[in-house]
Amino acid sequence: MPVRKDVVTLPIETMDNNSTKYLGVLMLILGCFIGGVILLVIIFFIFKLTSAALINLPGFEGFYRYVISIAPYLIFLAAYQYIRRKIVTSPHKTTRTISILFLIAGILVCFASFTLVNLTFFGLQKEWLLTFNDNSQYFLILQLVLVFLSAGSLALGDPEEEDWLEKRKREKGN
Repeated sequence: MPVRKDVVTLPIETMDNNSTKYLGVLMLILGCFIGGVILLVIIFFIFKLTSAALINLPGFEGFYRYVISIAPYLIFLAAYQYIRRKIVTSPHKTTRTISILFLIAGILVCFASFTLVNLTFFGLQKEWLLTFNDNSQYFLILQLVLVFLSAGSLALGDPEEEDWLEKRKREKGN
């Protein structure tokens, strides 16, 4: 059978069909969201079953309360460690010095409040320790502020990012 040269046929692959692309992306995002929710529910039930099984063990409740009481301080120490690694690579000396000062203040507050929480947990009964126990949330807020101040002062030394429009103009000019 001879091929007709006066008829032009376009394969389906070359047609620009954006609606199926956007539908595919939307379905992928929706699937990730639903999968994330299902994963969180599964993790929640695993933790619930584990705690229900372990609550009957002698000493587990005390261990659980101790872990819960020191967990925020461990998270703050991890944040301070991350900021310390970023300080080393900072190009500006002034912002690096300010950030180091905030970092040192944050680490000192973290270790002091960690020590006081341990003293409270292990049953030391002093009036000043009871005052700390009543106001311990302020120490956590202070640590959060010090983390933000340290990271913010470090970010002030970074060079300003170029706007995407100016970047495109510069690339077209070259």
